Amino acid sequence: TMSTVKAGWMDPTIRAWLIATRPWSIPGSVVPVCLCGAVLHANRTHADETPLFSAGYVLAFAVVVFLHIAANLFNTYYDYVSGLDTKDTADDRALVDATVSSAFVWRAAVGASAIGVGSAVALSLLRGYAVLLIVIPAMLITFMYSWDPFSLKGHGLGELTVFIMFGPLLVLGVNVAVNASIDWMSVAYSVPLAILTSAVLFANNIRDVEADRRGQKVTMAILIGPEASVRCFGRLMLSGYVSVALLLVIFQTPLHQGLVLGCLPWALYLVRRVQLAAYHELPQSVAQHNLLFGVLLTAALSEPMFVIRVLMTCLYALGGINNIMMWQYNRALVHQKLTNVWPALSPEITALSFALATGGQIVASLAFMLGFYPKLMAQLLLVFIIPVTFVVHDMWTIEHDNPAHVDPAAQKGDRKPLAASRSIPIFPTEFDNEFVHFFKNVGMIGALYLYIASPTL
Repeated sequence: TMSTVKAGWMDPTIRAWLIATRPWSIPGSVVPVCLCGAVLHANRTHADETPLFSAGYVLAFAVVVFLHIAANLFNTYYDYVSGLDTKDTADDRALVDATVSSAFVWRAAVGASAIGVGSAVALSLLRGYAVLLIVIPAMLITFMYSWDPFSLKGHGLGELTVFIMFGPLLVLGVNVAVNASIDWMSVAYSVPLAILTSAVLFANNIRDVEADRRGQKVTMAILIGPEASVRCFGRLMLSGYVSVALLLVIFQTPLHQGLVLGCLPWALYLVRRVQLAAYHELPQSVAQHNLLFGVLLTAALSEPMFVIRVLMTCLYALGGINNIMMWQYNRALVHQKLTNVWPALSPEITALSFALATGGQIVASLAFMLGFYPKLMAQLLLVFIIPVTFVVHDMWTIEHDNPAHVDPAAQKGDRKPLAASRSIPIFPTEFDNEFVHFFKNVGMIGALYLYIASPTL
């Protein structure tokens, strides 16, 4: 079967459980760890300092990710049992749609907490008990964020809590885990990310004002009112960009941090959505903006060759992840493309080829980015992309002028665009779409050839 539902191939219960962890929010904690690592690595005075491929750094990732998952699950649980989340209003559908039980979510939250605490104990044995001075407060905040009678988010302290947890406190912990000392530049650079992560929660609270009032919760959006909330959201988004400019001046860091300005049109679009009360999946959209902003900022603070490798192969990694998310659709697409060339191929053979290619492109691209045998990984990616270019993007098989994308509702005038119009497709025809993808891949092939042929890389 061919499904356009993301992860539609998964068992519904597993998919619901994964959704309950709110994976779209996890980059909010992962990106600051990456940014901190980039700053620490760039500021090292000796080549053997700040080893990022170390047990300390890996354990720091584990602590951060599992405590974040635990916080998400506890929040899901308490919002449901307190009546804040209902079928009509809930953004998190796992419990209100009864796809998983509340007891299961509670056990999963406790389990994620246990893994996070276990990783923290291992880290303290490796780096000293100073780690626990940061992890223990983080654990307490994780519980108190949603848990009555504390419920920090229900007493107007949600945004402040998120700012501290996903900014200075988190980066201080990574410093101790990796260096056993504090690099204050890395702590300062956590501020733009913390501001924008707070904007995710603020967007959520603007949307949920009525539900929070019914649940007798007090949020910042309720305290300041709707008009001030719209202005405040815009200022939060702007502050993320302004703070980068201030840090550039203070620390005299590279000017190419201006890369983050590439996200500014996206930020302005999000502000317009809030102004127009277009709240559908707004927190997720803000989190996606923040992910790109954080990646660009991390890249700007990293070693140039690392940035080059990431830019060269990020599409391979993202494409592989998309293949998994859209497994049924892409498996059917690959079968169609391969049988256009070799009609005798069975679905089993094409599915196996697709699985091996997907796994290979993810592993090879990530290894290349991180500098593990980069020339070998570049050669493997070259072996992958050449046949993909000529088999999948077979523009010569298109025998019509069908549009590449049509929005029937917009063309008929049935739906007015809100924050942005999408009525004119980027590619007028399917041929134009395949033409661009084909020669985009040709450019990527050229970049890999250049990297492989260079004697100094």
